[in-house]
Amino acid sequence: MFTESESDVQQYHSLFENAVQGLFRTTPEGHYLCVNPSLARTYGYSSPQELVNTLEDIEHQLYVQPGRRREFLEAIGIQGTLTNFESQVYRRDGTVIWICEHAWAVRDEQGQVLYYEGMVEEITHRKETEAALRRSEAQLRSLCAAMASANLTFEERVDRFIQVGCESLGLDMGALTQIRNQILTLVAVRAEDLHPGMTMDAVQTFCSFAVAMEEPLAIREAAQAPESAFQAISRGNGIQTYIGSRILVAGQPYGTLCFFSRTPRIRPFKSSEQDLVQIMAQWVGMEMDRRAAELALRDQADQDRLLHEITLSIRQTLSLQEVLQVCVQEVRAVLQADRVVVYQLHEDLRGQVTVESIRHPRFSIIGRAITDDCLSQPSSQAYRAGWVRQVNDIEDCNLEPCHVQLLASFQVRAMLAAPILLGERLWGLLLVHECGGPREWQPREVNLLRKLASQLAIAVAQARLLEQEQQQRELLTLQNQALEMARQGAEAANRAKRDFLAMMSHEIRTPMNAVIGMTELLLDSRTSLTPQQEDFVRTIHSSGNALLSIVNDILDFSKIESNSLDLEECPLMLNECIDEALDMVASKVGEKNLELACLIEPEVPPAIRGDITRLRQILVNLLGNAIKFTKEGEVVLQVRASSVESEHYEIQFSVRDTGPGIDPQRLDRLFKPFSQVDSSITRQYGGTGLGLAISRRLCELMGGKMWVESCLGQGSTFHFTIKATAVSLITPIQSVARVLAGKHLLAVDDNATNRSILTHQGEAWGMQVVALESGQAALQYLRHGGACDVVVLDRCMPNMEGFDLAAAIRELPRGAGLPLIMLSSIGQYHLPQGIERLRLAAHLTKPVKQSRLHDLLVEVLQPTPGLAPCPSLPSTSGVMAGQMPLRILLAEDNLVNQKVELLLLKRLGYQADVVQNGREALTALEQKPYDLVLMDLQMPEMDGLSATAQIRQQAKYRHLWIIAMTADALRESYEACLTAGMNDYLTKPIDREQLQQALQRCYQLLSPGHSQDPILATKPET
Repeated sequence: MFTESESDVQQYHSLFENAVQGLFRTTPEGHYLCVNPSLARTYGYSSPQELVNTLEDIEHQLYVQPGRRREFLEAIGIQGTLTNFESQVYRRDGTVIWICEHAWAVRDEQGQVLYYEGMVEEITHRKETEAALRRSEAQLRSLCAAMASANLTFEERVDRFIQVGCESLGLDMGALTQIRNQILTLVAVRAEDLHPGMTMDAVQTFCSFAVAMEEPLAIREAAQAPESAFQAISRGNGIQTYIGSRILVAGQPYGTLCFFSRTPRIRPFKSSEQDLVQIMAQWVGMEMDRRAAELALRDQADQDRLLHEITLSIRQTLSLQEVLQVCVQEVRAVLQADRVVVYQLHEDLRGQVTVESIRHPRFSIIGRAITDDCLSQPSSQAYRAGWVRQVNDIEDCNLEPCHVQLLASFQVRAMLAAPILLGERLWGLLLVHECGGPREWQPREVNLLRKLASQLAIAVAQARLLEQEQQQRELLTLQNQALEMARQGAEAANRAKRDFLAMMSHEIRTPMNAVIGMTELLLDSRTSLTPQQEDFVRTIHSSGNALLSIVNDILDFSKIESNSLDLEECPLMLNECIDEALDMVASKVGEKNLELACLIEPEVPPAIRGDITRLRQILVNLLGNAIKFTKEGEVVLQVRASSVESEHYEIQFSVRDTGPGIDPQRLDRLFKPFSQVDSSITRQYGGTGLGLAISRRLCELMGGKMWVESCLGQGSTFHFTIKATAVSLITPIQSVARVLAGKHLLAVDDNATNRSILTHQGEAWGMQVVALESGQAALQYLRHGGACDVVVLDRCMPNMEGFDLAAAIRELPRGAGLPLIMLSSIGQYHLPQGIERLRLAAHLTKPVKQSRLHDLLVEVLQPTPGLAPCPSLPSTSGVMAGQMPLRILLAEDNLVNQKVELLLLKRLGYQADVVQNGREALTALEQKPYDLVLMDLQMPEMDGLSATAQIRQQAKYRHLWIIAMTADALRESYEACLTAGMNDYLTKPIDREQLQQALQRCYQLLSPGHSQDPILATKPET
């Protein structure tokens, strides 16, 4: 047990006795050992001793809920302590209160419970407040549900409001009232002896006071109220308790929402209850405002619907009489008038009633000729200005006597008259008559009549045009027939044109295949030709290519003119497209000993989406023209780009030459089809005049434009733009680490353009570039210690050629190991003796491809051991079959073409089997396995398309590679091949390099481990 000093005991006893909270100590069996005075007062006992002596069994005498003491013991046994244990208990007088207990167990050394002690706090007021809040929340939820319910009508929601209000306030009656001219009308009510629609003297009710007050009127007991008026009202109707709030509609007092009872209320009304009634009254007022607005909108919608229906009838009906009749009938039905007529005027202001709608037994005035003398007076001017005349009562209106007399003769008491105007001419009047008595016309009715009169004016105008329209129909029918015949003729002409082009393409390309193919084979053969014979063969070959170029231009122009040229949208490497174009014109540059250079600005996206074939065609055309017209100097291609928006660019290409220039007066002839700047019979240069016209239309199809800048004697610059979207592709330049950054490049070239291009390219790769124009300047720079990691030098320079400069550099102390890259123009194939001593890192041909120069610089500045070269076609054509073995079947009916194609295949090392048509090809495939079929399209008995379709129907030929060969270069042929299931496409004349590439694609895609569906791999270039 515990030992305590006497002072400690006294101090503890004082705290126990004077504590505000109730304190207790009980035995485990449920008997109080001691309590403090605060707990005795809470339980209603005069002293702690009285409580201890009276409550001998806490479980049964104190707790209201049976088993509550047991729950107390179980909770404290589990947790050791107990907090916030709320219960209902009995006071001494039998009343029930709420308490909250906090208790704990006191144990001996063996852990046995000696007693329980703790604190008690009365929470009755808090519990009642919580319950009141819950009731209030429930009431508010009920009110909100009634407000928000879309399934209840306004009347049903008001009834729900009154019900909730009665329940919330504890009153048995409630009502929604309207007060007009001291008369109270029950709009909605909840009471046994009252019903909606009942009226009474408002002065004899409490509502007459509530409707005039801003705050709610609340009376707990009218008989005891100090106001004598309240006592008098209570004696009159027996109402003792009343609470009500006024309702405002459109800002004006409407009535009240009130709750009442014939028995007095025990407690006064709380402010929250008054606020509740006021909120409910405000909602009712706002809901009534909304209903009024809805009704107004509904009326307006009905009028709009009527106007729409009549307008639609007017526009759909060709008969003026029907339109007028529909109008007067609908207007009379909507306005509920006695008579509606249309009064048509003639030139002399006399008129007659054209149509009429009447309500029986009113007499009819249809067809009557009427003379209205008043129309010759100023009132007619008002009608012409669009004025609608409104007469509410002819007996109480300032009308002209003549007009009063006229209306009286028709038994008219009230009238609306709207003018029907055709421009400024008054065609007639739309009249509404009220015969039974006066009528106050509403603004919406006047406005409706004005709108309908305007629509009738449209109907009258339509009727006038109807006759002209009927007269024109026959003429239009004849014209349509003529147009249909012309359309059919145009379509037939287009079909004939397409068929003719296809035939001409086939017929011209078939012999051209033999001419070009045989001359290529002859030039490439080992048979020795005399110089004169070789010249003859080359002339035939170049003339054949020129003729083929003309055929291609004519086909392209025809497609463009007929809007049948479609562009591809495929990812392409822009620098590869440019390099291919430069390669195609490089030989001509070498023949004329010109400088050909290309500069691609850094902002140009490396890869775009577009048609690589057509873009290359434009570049080749412009470069070819520049080379053709330039005798000496240079041709420079420059590419720039500007961002239009994210990933979208406008790319500008410029081809500049140092040719003779163009006379400004002849610039307008450049882009016209079949037109040239020099069209005289003595002109120096050939051509069809289609190249620039085609190129311009192509760049327009790509979203760009083409123009030229030229000056006589100073050369020309052709510009064109395209719009393209950049795509993300990994390029060799992007994939190599930035090993060039910070390296020093020395560029030596006497041509300023070449120096500028090398400078731009080097700086774009992060290099420090020094560009010098002569070998002497380069040697002086190196001798004076100029920084240099690699030298790029031109072969042909004045005073000191490139090889001489290279030899001089090698003699310098620092030049022995310096990498040297030599640039030569095409045609400069002769190499000097002893070139091995110069130890050149590379010898490149101009124009230098940007990617090739970049890779070479990376290689010489940071060589990578074991780097395998990129795969390419075999350098010796005859070796190709050994490296890429293929079993080939040739399906070709033309004997000359058979010879050409077999010889081309033989030069590549292949032996092919030959069949004459598609049916023989099917038979050959059954007899022998093949990897590849070279399939001509136009063959007797069975063409190539039909043969391919039958082949693709058999699963065993699914991976058989089929290459179309055709002299028809139109796109329709290409699409037909795709549909039939061919894999590749070659146009005649067959180019050996293209054939070689097609065979390489076939071998790669048929190699083991590679799966390829039969889809077209390439498209024709024409």
